[in-house]
Amino acid sequence: MAATETDIVNLALVHIGQNVLLEDFRTGKGPAAAVARAVYDTLLGEVLEARAWPFATRRVALALLPATRTDWSFCYALPSDCVVARYLAIPGGRLYRPDEQEAWLVEGNDAGDGQVILTDQANAELVYTWRHTTVPAYPDGFVTALSHRVAIALATGLVKGKEGTQLALEQLRAYRISVAKAFAVRAGEQQRDAVPLPSWISRR
Repeated sequence: MAATETDIVNLALVHIGQNVLLEDFRTGKGPAAAVARAVYDTLLGEVLEARAWPFATRRVALALLPATRTDWSFCYALPSDCVVARYLAIPGGRLYRPDEQEAWLVEGNDAGDGQVILTDQANAELVYTWRHTTVPAYPDGFVTALSHRVAIALATGLVKGKEGTQLALEQLRAYRISVAKAFAVRAGEQQRDAVPLPSWISRR
């Protein structure tokens, strides 16, 4: 069965030994629901930032802006749903190769209410992690990782003293392991193009 936001929070409560689960943390009463509401959205963004998750990856042709910056040819709007800009797609290159990247950077826009991408690449296309909030589409490994991250906050918010600190540390370790494991599984869902040998080698 596909997970929900509340399933993730309840899994986090189980991680720290809580046996009273929530029907809906968004509307529920009590300290567990209150802590979960306070932290969930922020921690979702944090876990999405942590890796270039394939399920939360988008690519889009960037909107060119009239703004200019010294030493940069183009200024593009950063997509509003962008969590992390990962790389600019290279025309004719289907997968990311760091050695072929055009220089680029992200900085604040002139109005101070958003961000822009500066580059010398014309018709730039950005590959980025977007704020994916459709929980049923999350892979199981991501659900587990996010639940451990939420559990850290619940441990410190609900369990007092040394016990809460110890639970939080245990969940931090579990979070780091689960993120690495989940990403390793998903990162394998690709096959890169073969890199052709230089002509001086192929002639041998």
